[in-house]
Amino acid sequence: MKNITHNTDSGTRTFLIEFSVAVLTFVLCSVLCLGAFASSYWLSSGTAKLDQAVLLAEEKAETLKVSHEPAANLSETFAETGLRITVTPAETKTGLASARIQVFDAETGRRIHEITAAWQIAIMEEGES
Repeated sequence: MKNITHNTDSGTRTFLIEFSVAVLTFVLCSVLCLGAFASSYWLSSGTAKLDQAVLLAEEKAETLKVSHEPAANLSETFAETGLRITVTPAETKTGLASARIQVFDAETGRRIHEITAAWQIAIMEEGES
C-alpha cells in the first residue's frame, strides 16, 4: 500500500495573510490622508487669520495717514475677528510721523502681523491755530 499524503492547505492561510496585509495597507493610507486633511485645515484657518490681520493693519495705517496728525498709543480689540491691534508712535521728524502697527491674536496674544507706517503731518505756521 502506498502512503498517499493529501495537501490539506487549500490556500486559505495564504489568502488570509494577503487580505490582512491589504487591510493594514489601506488603514495606513487612510491615517496618512486624514493627517494631511487635518493639517491643511489647520493651515487654512491660520492663513485666514493672517489675511484678516494684514487687512486690519493696512486699514489702520491708511486711517493714520489720512489724519495728517501724529499717532497716539492705541490698543483696540475686534471681537468679530478675535484680533487685537496696537499702534505705537515712532520717532517723529519735522513734517513726518511714523508708527509701528502690530496685530495680535486676542486669545493667545501671539503676534500675527506687524507693519511700520509713515505719513506727512500738518505743520502749523506761527500765528495759525
